Amino acid sequence: MRHQGCDVEKTRGRFIPFVVLLGLGWTYLWEHAASAAVSVQVGRIKGKVIVVTADRREPLAGALLVLSGEFLPGKVTQTISDEEGSYSFRDLPPGDYVLAVDIEGFERFVQKVMVPLGAVVEVVVELRPKAVREAVTITAGEDELRRIESHVPAQLGTSLLRNAPLVNEKFQDALPLLPGVVRGPDGLLNVKGTRTTQSGLLVSSLNATDPVTGQSAIELPIEAVETIQVYSNPYSAEFGKFTGAVTAIETRAGTNEWKYLLTNFIPRLRKRAGTIMGIESATPRFALSGPIARDRLFFFQGLEYRFVRTRIPSLPDLRNDTRLESFDSFSRLDAVLTAAHRLTLIASVFPQKLDFVNLNTFNPMETTPNLHQRGWFVALHEQAAFQNGSLLQSSVSLKDFDVDIYGNSPPPFRITPNGNLGGWFNRQHRDSRRYEWMEVYHFPTLSWGGQHAFKIGSNVAVNTFTGYDRSDPVYILRANGTLAQLMTFHGDGRLQRRNTEVTLYGQDKWTIHPRLTLDWGIRYDRDGIARENNVAPRVGFVVLPFPDPRTIVRGGIGLFYDKVPLNVGAFAQYQAMQVARFGPDGETITGGP
Repeated sequence: MRHQGCDVEKTRGRFIPFVVLLGLGWTYLWEHAASAAVSVQVGRIKGKVIVVTADRREPLAGALLVLSGEFLPGKVTQTISDEEGSYSFRDLPPGDYVLAVDIEGFERFVQKVMVPLGAVVEVVVELRPKAVREAVTITAGEDELRRIESHVPAQLGTSLLRNAPLVNEKFQDALPLLPGVVRGPDGLLNVKGTRTTQSGLLVSSLNATDPVTGQSAIELPIEAVETIQVYSNPYSAEFGKFTGAVTAIETRAGTNEWKYLLTNFIPRLRKRAGTIMGIESATPRFALSGPIARDRLFFFQGLEYRFVRTRIPSLPDLRNDTRLESFDSFSRLDAVLTAAHRLTLIASVFPQKLDFVNLNTFNPMETTPNLHQRGWFVALHEQAAFQNGSLLQSSVSLKDFDVDIYGNSPPPFRITPNGNLGGWFNRQHRDSRRYEWMEVYHFPTLSWGGQHAFKIGSNVAVNTFTGYDRSDPVYILRANGTLAQLMTFHGDGRLQRRNTEVTLYGQDKWTIHPRLTLDWGIRYDRDGIARENNVAPRVGFVVLPFPDPRTIVRGGIGLFYDKVPLNVGAFAQYQAMQVARFGPDGETITGGP
């Protein structure tokens, strides 16, 4: 243990200067870019919506226009054309946007728009009626941006999450609707055939996995989810620490329009033997969003409470219910400081109690454990666009996830052919935290042999884990009651581990030709547990072989390294199990230590 402690101190000694240098580098970059941002000139997109038929062109009032872009709050905004068909999007930072109009009965209009610094770009939206045919035509759903992406995620939107029949009304229940996502026999989600610990989960671009196990460890009210994207083959260097897939969740922001939701406020009563005996389930949900200061300060608040009893028919009434109780809260505050400078504050709380886990015919209530979790997540995002067309995104976050497992009656725990007896043998307690700091800098678009969209990024995460995992002896009995095996556990069971992760990457989207785009970059990861420096080059491509954009070829190659969770680093601290085997009399040891 003394030698290990010395190694930790040496690692810290080497790491602290690195973090200091990294911070000084980003500070210099910020000051250099900020010197060009004294007076950021914003742009504007305006125009008219015109209905085009064989013999006339007429303006269309009341058309909904949707503008999406990286620099917008919530990455999307919308407006409606006036009586003369005119529309306008104001205060736009320089960059690329996608303008879309989708009206029933007309062909969908989608156009990529580049807004230079301080420019007014005019786009005339021409809508043509759909032709009436006696055939079913399947049309491509790729928009302009997807034609230059080497990795297109499978996506779930707000409308599907609201309307799909989700069993537990959780966003995780919707993921199996996507290709390659399967729920395994253990109830966990597997993507591309990999274990759940081999995939990543990002909430607003920040890591939301459990630092101890590597599994998903956050709960959100379903109204708080704007989109869910699953990247099964992301060749971009910004994605790492996975070998399966990456699930990215964008949360909902408030707008200038007040909105609220109240649902599921009537509980379901529990009936046993024709008598009402308490509540079986209650799942009320509430959401509220709107402007605190119009065009400047917005908020969103989502709340969800769940109380669910699940009946096990093979056990006696009133002793045959598992019990789940959880409370999920998500808050988001968006501040538009200037047209080019925005702040977002996110706070989430998600405690959960699951009592009588694995209750079934062979495990009555007194033999089952309880699983109680407590978690919260706080993040601050800053986004600043500069006069030279560059963009700096900064994020800091703190995540806490604690777990307790304990039995419902005293030990010992006895396993018999007819069912289990006694109290659950294992007790666990752990506190884990993750401190994370992320910086991403998007350079101005460079024209050299095509167009280059280059960005660099860094991420520093410190993960800590303390707790214990202790087990009492387990007795395995024969049908006649004699002892067949005895499992004992040795060691203190105290657990403690710390891991510092450092990531650096550079990525370039090189549009060589409107029909050929390359995504190439390199990623560096330093893992404190494995004590390895992982360098991962990546190359992805997208080719449109024909002028018709409905045929798109994508591919890529790269190196991917999995994450190392803290419980792997603490493996030697867990208790060691020993098994002793006994003869027919239950007293004579026939095998074991």
